[in-house]
Parts: sequence; C-alpha cells; structure tokens
Amino acid sequence: MVALAGTFDILQVDEVLTLLADHRCTGRLRVRTGAHHLLITLDGGLVVGATSSNGAASDGTWQRLVEEVCCEALRTRRGTFEVSVEREVRAAAGTPLAVSEVLAGARRRAEAWERIERVIPSVEVVPRLAERVRPDPLIVEPDRWKLIVAIDGRHPIASIARRLRMDPLRFCELLLPLVERGAVLLDEPPKHVQTNGAARTPRPKPSRSGSQRSNVRLLPPAGLPADGAGPDAGGERRREPAPDTALEPPSAEGGAPAVAPPDEAELVAAAEPA
Repeated sequence: MVALAGTFDILQVDEVLTLLADHRCTGRLRVRTGAHHLLITLDGGLVVGATSSNGAASDGTWQRLVEEVCCEALRTRRGTFEVSVEREVRAAAGTPLAVSEVLAGARRRAEAWERIERVIPSVEVVPRLAERVRPDPLIVEPDRWKLIVAIDGRHPIASIARRLRMDPLRFCELLLPLVERGAVLLDEPPKHVQTNGAARTPRPKPSRSGSQRSNVRLLPPAGLPADGAGPDAGGERRREPAPDTALEPPSAEGGAPAVAPPDEAELVAAAEPA
C-alpha cells in the first residue's frame, strides 16, 4: 500500500528517511533521480537492502549505492519518491544501516564532490595523458596506476570508471592530483545526437528534389525573340503578354482595358463552319 509520495523539491530525501526511521517503518522506498532508480528496503526503520534499476546489489555494495543515490538527491534536489508500507520484507546480505548513518555518508559524498568539481567539472569530460609533466617526482599507487593505464583520450570519466568497476567518486579522487599537477588534461566531450538510445554524430539532411531553385535558364525556341514577341498574320511582330503576368485593370480615364479585345472579323471567321 502506497502511504506517501512526492517530489524532492518539496520534501527532501533526508526528511523522508528520517520520517520513516522515527516511525520504525517497514516497507520500501522507491527513489527516482536523474541517473538512478533505486528501491530501498526498510525493516523497523533500518535500511536493510537496496535494488537498482540494473539489478540487485546483494554483495554488500548496496550500502554505497544507497549513499550515492541519497547524495545525488541532496545535491540536485530533483527526483521523486514513493513509500510502500508492508508487513514483512526480505533483507539483503550485509549489515543493516541506521538512517542517520546513511545520511552522514551521503553528506560526506556531497562535500567530496563539491571539492572535486572545482577542478573536474563533470564525469562526462574526457581525460588524456599530457605529453610533458613537471620534473618533481610523482608517486603512483597501484589503484592510481590502474586508472592511468585505462585513460585513452577517447572515453569519458564515467565510462572508464564503469569499465574498471570503480566508484565514480573514488575514480575522481584518484584522478584529482594528476589533473592538478598537469599530468592529465581534460577535454570537452564530443557532441552527439541520441537516436533510439544510441549516440551518433549528426549528419546533414539530404535535400529533396525540387526543394532548391534551379540555376538553369530556359531559352526560347529558334525564331522566337527572347522578349516574347512573335509574328502576326500580316508579318508584323505583335507583342504577347508575358506568362504569369497579371493584366492591368481598366484605365480610369477612358475605361478601355489594357489589352485590346480580338477583332470582330476574327470572331465571325472563327464561328463559321469550315
């Protein structure tokens, strides 16, 4: 049964979790943010498990996942929540967490991201190794060396961290000293167009036939002047009205039309049978 639902711009995630802990709630809290869709399981007000949209985290990593999602909700203040009250729930493997412990970890992550983003603006930037570094020595730990080897100058931070199965926050904490020393440079990500869930480079649209004006000029037939004049029955040249040209209205003075009507003899000849 859904007992409570809303958005984080009205009720923050820390307020929702504190409310559930104070009432020793048993059930599930569904959290949707920009990057995550998480189902948090509570038993008697304690967090005992979590399931993400891409599968259950039952190997002990669900604790970090709950902190990560709560951190994102605290930082962006965007997302929705939905509380379902249940009689019994199934706890995941690992030690249950108090809500106060979860929120403390989420706030620590938020403070760490604030320090990192002063140097690394986004996990979508593309890191690449610099050709030259400072002459002073640089100590590289095993985890940081694994990061350096994975940098290829083509993939963004989020993609590399995912390939290494590393927490993006931990990845950026290891990368930060290298960027500050100039050993690693950051490039803007290439712009792509999303099509059916896949990214592709924009391509120019082909023009339809007839959509562009033709630069070809049609010439008049042989013997016909380019100004549209042709010979009449007497051998004299008579000017024909240009195509698609509107006729002038009757003159205000004489009332005669701008183009004279055909001769009466021509009308009688046309009416007589051949």
